[in-house]
Amino acid sequence: MNEQMVTYTIQLDEQLVVVEHVPAKVCDQCGERLYSPDTVERLQKTVWEQRSPSRMIRYLCSTLQ
Repeated sequence: MNEQMVTYTIQLDEQLVVVEHVPAKVCDQCGERLYSPDTVERLQKTVWEQRSPSRMIRYLCSTLQ
């Protein structure tokens, strides 16, 4: 396991939420991420309280059918 800063993403309804600079322990072999309880609590507050973003990114999304 290696301590790194990662980018956390989650899709909520039609929105993609991206949180940058999140501390995590990352497995060197498989890339699995482990977050401390404090980090999980901070992520939940950030995502669920819908805090104002520090910046906005506009993106286009399409599906292949």
